[in-house]
Amino acid sequence: ADAEAGAGSTGTAAAAAAATPTAGPAAEAATGVLQLAVSPWAEVEIDGQVVGITPPLRQLSLAPGRHTVRLRNGAFAPHVATVQVGTDETSTLHHRFGP
Repeated sequence: ADAEAGAGSTGTAAAAAAATPTAGPAAEAATGVLQLAVSPWAEVEIDGQVVGITPPLRQLSLAPGRHTVRLRNGAFAPHVATVQVGTDETSTLHHRFGP
């Protein structure tokens, strides 16, 4: 009986996992774009996750809503900005490190 309960749980998990890919593309379709215009360069962190260095990174697809962007360049103090990304919209973040 315990083995059957385990199999039933696995079946339920498998069914939930099978449903996830169907929901995934619909969720991914609702995105916006954040363009980055940073000089001279920066490590880019979005909502606490490092996503790359600009340049070459110039734009990111993000879920709609508010995001915290942290730009780091070792020679300067970090720059932190909050951006609002709209569905199917492009937002641009400009920042120049230096005096």
